[in-house]
Amino acid sequence: MLSGSVWNKSLMRHSARRRLQTTNLLISLSNEIIRKILSHLDWRTLLVLKYVCNALRSIVEESPAAQYAIELAVSSMKDGPPGGLTAASRLVLLKERNSSWEVLKWVETRIPLSGQADIIWELCGGVFAHPNKSGSAIPQADSRP
Repeated sequence: MLSGSVWNKSLMRHSARRRLQTTNLLISLSNEIIRKILSHLDWRTLLVLKYVCNALRSIVEESPAAQYAIELAVSSMKDGPPGGLTAASRLVLLKERNSSWEVLKWVETRIPLSGQADIIWELCGGVFAHPNKSGSAIPQADSRP
């Protein structure tokens, strides 16, 4: 009969062998299929995969979608609605945003407001508003029939 420590070592070797076989099976797939699989994984799993083997590390590091998912998590952000941008484009924009925050490089954006130039706009509850004829900045319901 095997002692406890010999049994544990034997079990660990079997487990390591099994993980190696699974990794070899995964790596035998084409990179396109592996990238498709990676697109369904969360950022924590993607980070763990980078430490499984060099082949998976390079696939994760060369996948813009995987890098974007990791960078979003590091930035404590969530992906926005689908638009016309690819994962690679979104990754570039996210990295630019993060580097701007690191050095506090602000970008000024001016949004032209329609209406008269002499009207004073106020920020009320997160909404820009200006007083109407009655002096109220909040639109009122018309009581006329």
